[in-house]
Amino acid sequence: MPRDSRLWMWAQACEVLEQAERLHRRFFEPQRPVASRPTWEPPVDIIESRDLLRITIVLPGVPPDAIKVTVRDGVLIVSGNKPLAIDPDIAVIHCLEIPYGRFERNILLPAGHFQMGEPICEHGCLTLVLHKTA
Repeated sequence: MPRDSRLWMWAQACEVLEQAERLHRRFFEPQRPVASRPTWEPPVDIIESRDLLRITIVLPGVPPDAIKVTVRDGVLIVSGNKPLAIDPDIAVIHCLEIPYGRFERNILLPAGHFQMGEPICEHGCLTLVLHKTA
């Protein structure tokens, strides 16, 4: 009988430790995105040649006037918002795989000086050409 009570106590102790570990993980899990933080990052292609840097950012369904491009401290920042086209309160969403909401992509530029050409927005992609200057 004493052997069974030890097993029972050991099982109870292990269960309490597992609960404590779950609470610990829950307490220290990363915070959920806040409205001001981006909810998704668009994919990019960056191709450098001798004379220029061509950056293509995939932004399906994002109107050109909803895209903001800035350069700060050697980082190219492409940000904006892609609104959900339907009202989720009056529609049933069965599947939602295409990203919506605020987006931002930070791209560290290589060392040097660049002159940005006119942005081209077509076929769901934004293409930025940065010409290298002396």
